Amino acid sequence: MWKGSKIEATLYEELEALNHITMNEDLYGALVGVGELQPYHDEIYGEMRHKINFSLINLG
Repeated sequence: MWKGSKIEATLYEELEALNHITMNEDLYGALVGVGELQPYHDEIYGEMRHKINFSLINLG
C-alpha cells in the first residue's frame, strides 16, 4: 500500500482478527473516520449482530 492511500473497511461483531483479516504489509496509519454501530441480520445463525465502518489513511 502506498503512503497516503486510504482503506475503507467494515468490522463485524465477534470478528477474530487473526483468522479473518490478512494484509501483505504492516500499516502505520491514522484512523480518519468511524461510522455508527449498525445492526445487521446474520443469515447463517438468524441473529441480530452489529458492524461498524471505518477509514484508515496509511502514513508509512
